[in-house]
Parts: sequence; C-alpha cells; structure tokens
Amino acid sequence: MRYYILYRVGEFISLHLPRSIVSLIARMLSFLQYFFSAQDRNSVRNNLKAILPALDNRLLERHTRDVFMNFARYLAVFLRFKKLDLAFIKSNVRIEGRGYIDQALSLGRGLIIVSGHIGNWELGGVTL
Repeated sequence: MRYYILYRVGEFISLHLPRSIVSLIARMLSFLQYFFSAQDRNSVRNNLKAILPALDNRLLERHTRDVFMNFARYLAVFLRFKKLDLAFIKSNVRIEGRGYIDQALSLGRGLIIVSGHIGNWELGGVTL
C-alpha cells in the first residue's frame, strides 16, 4: 500500500507541476536514493561490474550514479503518461524502420515486436 501511495503522489506531482520542476525533483530524489540506499547502489554496481568488468572504479561509480539519474528521468516521463500528446512524442521519440512494421502488418497475420529493456521502452509502446 505504501508504494501505491508513493506512486499516486509522484503521479500527482508529475501531472501538476511544470516538467522542469518535476525533472529537478526527480534528480534530487535519485541522488538521495543513490546516497542512502547502499543495497540498491551495490546491486547496480555489481550488475555494471558483470557487464563491464574492465571498468576502473572511478568510472564504475560514475556509471552507477548515472543509472540512478537515468531511472529518475524515466520515471518523471512515465508518471506524466496521462499528459502525453503527439507533440511530445514528435519532439522526444525518433522512429526508425517504421516501414518494416507497415510491411509486416500488410500481410494480415499480425505482428510480434521484440524490444530490449533499455531506455524508456514503455514510451516506445505508447508511441506504437
């Protein structure tokens, strides 16, 4: 129940404050999460070590902080999905290979799209 309430508060703030203020709040909260949650920080750091084993500690720490920051940016957009419009999508999403989708759909048998879980993939789904 606590997470649901936090979600609703975040959504309310995201929908009612200007995007620049929401972005600032998201950055501040991501820094606090990074700083105060050793468990989350260690999990992210260990995941990065697994995929980037040759990374020196300084860069590893910077990338770890960046993961928190990027996730905060993603959440700031996600919580504003009710306000998304075509203008936002046109200015923030680049669509490549649309012809392949149209070609597959023209065959009349449906389409399955596979996506990597990277970046704001939910925004890609909304865009489609």
